Amino acid sequence: MRKFLIAVLVLALLLPTAILPVIAQTTLSDISGHWAEQTILKLVEKNYISGYPDGTFKPNNTITRAEFVKILTSVMGIAPATTGESAFSDVSTSDWFFGYVAAAVEKGIIGGYPDGTFKPNDPITREQAAKIVVKAKGIDETTIDSEYVFAHAGNFVDKDTISDWAKTLVAAAVEKGIMKGDANNAFRPTDQITRAETAAIAYRVMPRTGIKVGLVTDVGGRGDKSFNDSALRGLEDWAAGWDLGTVPEDLTDKGITSLDVNPVIVESKANEDYVPNLTKMAADEKCDLVIAVGFMLTDAVKEVSAQFPNTKFMLIDGILTDENFNVLDPYPANVVSYSFKEHEGSFLVGAMAGYMTKANVVGFIGGMEVPLIKKFEAGYRAGVMTANLDAKVLVNYTGNFTSADDGKKNAVAQFGQNADIVYAAAGACGIGVIEAAKEKGEGFFAIGVDSDQDYMAPGRVLTSMIKHVDLSVWLACKSVIDGNFKGGIVELGVKEGGVNHSLLLYTKDIIPQEVLDKVATIRDMIIKGTIVVPDTLEKLDTFKAPTIP
Repeated sequence: MRKFLIAVLVLALLLPTAILPVIAQTTLSDISGHWAEQTILKLVEKNYISGYPDGTFKPNNTITRAEFVKILTSVMGIAPATTGESAFSDVSTSDWFFGYVAAAVEKGIIGGYPDGTFKPNDPITREQAAKIVVKAKGIDETTIDSEYVFAHAGNFVDKDTISDWAKTLVAAAVEKGIMKGDANNAFRPTDQITRAETAAIAYRVMPRTGIKVGLVTDVGGRGDKSFNDSALRGLEDWAAGWDLGTVPEDLTDKGITSLDVNPVIVESKANEDYVPNLTKMAADEKCDLVIAVGFMLTDAVKEVSAQFPNTKFMLIDGILTDENFNVLDPYPANVVSYSFKEHEGSFLVGAMAGYMTKANVVGFIGGMEVPLIKKFEAGYRAGVMTANLDAKVLVNYTGNFTSADDGKKNAVAQFGQNADIVYAAAGACGIGVIEAAKEKGEGFFAIGVDSDQDYMAPGRVLTSMIKHVDLSVWLACKSVIDGNFKGGIVELGVKEGGVNHSLLLYTKDIIPQEVLDKVATIRDMIIKGTIVVPDTLEKLDTFKAPTIP
């Protein structure tokens, strides 16, 4: 025992800083501007990872299986073993990583290969990392509906290349938001994981000290690249601090920082899931705040919030009413409803479409024909009218928010009727609209919604109507932490930073400066109240297009 402890101490002194945490470096010369920069710095600050003696981190270098286990167990507070025998033929008690590997074996986090080895110095692949991280978090992968995950958040272009043994484990890691695909929507299961990717995963699984926040999606779920993903971004990336690099330029003045919350996510696969999912968050998870994503959860929130008066609820896009559809008065003290002036954001992108159309025909595709989506339609049509009185707006509804195929079918039909720009306010259906614009090619555009979807088909998405659901989620979390949560209704428009158009990263060079200036003028006029955007089709009928200087 004494010899073992002496050996460990000697090795600790000899090991390179790439492996064991040392004095945290305040600067690393090669991570400035890297997508994982802030995450790396946070973990360095906590001494969970460190750089090399030359002041670099080498974020794109690979990492070994032993190093991955060491970092993961460290961030999760699992102490390395100091005694015992090795479970693997290629891991010696004198190896620097023995304690971490032994602790991981004891916790059931890792196993080995059939030949009794662990291969500690081999680079670790992404699917191997998924297995270890799922086991470390105690996630029961047998409860994961892999088929559902791979049809939604995990609908990767290379999902069929994931090894059979790893499918449920990858699905579990993706469903929980711990692992994601790359910018090309590929998971790259057999690629070796990098130091930067390891840092991101480690930060996501690291226990938090803040409040516990549960989020229940609507049936669109994680991976809709729109509404639900925006809510998840606000909770996971911002409130939990997973990736503050996703805070967009138009929100840099909002003071968004990590709130160190503990996020718990449940995806709803059918409308019948809403009540039990919300109940689970309040009763079983005992969340301090329960977030319901979407107006379809309105009735469920009304029912469950009444049963748990001491639990705070946030309802996005829904308002609690009585049987006569009058807003509840008084409003429940434990429910805050965040709504948006989607008509204002839609007016902005509608004006841009009106100015940019060459055919004088543009399209609108909604999801379900409900008052909320009619707000998008009314604002969009008013914006088109303001920019171009000669432009015609084609309107179709898919009847759902989940089918990309339905969105694509409707977009193809509208392009066939001479529309050259089509705006979709239809959740995941919008993915199909963007695909249709991409296939149609030069001269044809989609307009994204809710999240910045410009990247999904660079140059073919004219702009996106950004609805900052992410901001509302962060604000609600902050209100609970600051102790000023208040039941009632909060509405966010252009003035409050709730809606806007995208930053036009891929289309700014094809939009004339005159158009950009006019849209900016329109935005200022909305903020000042000079333009009052119609939020219903009835108000649209009496709307008079203003003159834009």
